Amino acid sequence: MDTTDNNRTVAFKLLFWEAIVTLVTGLLLGLGFGAKTAVSVLLGGFAYIVPNMYFAKYVFKFSAQESPAMALRGFYIGEVVKIIATVLIFAFGFVLVKEVNVAVLILTYVVLLIFNIWGFSSMMSAPPESVVKTEKEHGS
Repeated sequence: MDTTDNNRTVAFKLLFWEAIVTLVTGLLLGLGFGAKTAVSVLLGGFAYIVPNMYFAKYVFKFSAQESPAMALRGFYIGEVVKIIATVLIFAFGFVLVKEVNVAVLILTYVVLLIFNIWGFSSMMSAPPESVVKTEKEHGS
């Protein structure tokens, strides 16, 4: 498995789990603290996850081994799209959603950011499954 493929797999797997955690947390907090809290959690998660999905899409569009210039261009485009999308989601969220708990929204965003950093570093420190499988087959 190519390094780019492994990184892509890890990034999208992590985004998937972040979405699941956001939905479950929003549901549970909504049941315990009301709709305002649930909407704030979901909006904070949406503001983090959606822009990062676009970022990952652009970053992994080209392999750095095949075309370093195109990979770098994808990174820059992805970062710009991510920043603009994040700002727009926050702005629209504050304008369109009347009942929002700003502290919960921002806390959700920050927690997902930390979860992403921790998750990506811990997932990348483990060898890819294909390496582990190959080593077991060869008795290493």
